[in-house]
Amino acid sequence: WREAERLVCGTPVIDAAALERMTVYDDSLRGGRRHPVAEMLWEVLGGLTNEDRARFVAFAWGRKRLPPEVGDTRLRLVLDASLDDRHLPRSHTCFFTVDLPPYSSAAVLREKLLYAIRYCSAIDMDSAAAGTLRGGDDSGSDDDDAAQQRREEADGAAVQPWEEEDEEDGD
Repeated sequence: WREAERLVCGTPVIDAAALERMTVYDDSLRGGRRHPVAEMLWEVLGGLTNEDRARFVAFAWGRKRLPPEVGDTRLRLVLDASLDDRHLPRSHTCFFTVDLPPYSSAAVLREKLLYAIRYCSAIDMDSAAAGTLRGGDDSGSDDDDAAQQRREEADGAAVQPWEEEDEEDGD
């Protein structure tokens, strides 16, 4: 049954080197794999736990596992020069694409990436297949409660510039 699971679902182990081999680079990342931001990303991903690499794949694709056969499935990396160190990476799960700001260091990239993959996931096709997305099952599992609590904590911790209230000069 493990072989059938691997063939249908892919492997639960996310090999950073395998993910790197299935990656294509947008023209914005001149030099592709040798672009400083791409190099930092692979350095960071290589140092993450398998659980966090699976979160990265889910962030980018909506699934926690890579396909068993790569075929035409490719992770696409894009450099968004309109962003900076203050911004989180963005993903387009329908296209298996991640937009990265031109981070100034691997430490900044790691911090922003971990925040994004741990607290900013809205699509999880693995849970949808299991019927555990909101509205799919009313079991009220502890995992759903913990995820909701993390989202609420993240919402409170992440103040966006447009959410800051302007100080009034008087009444």
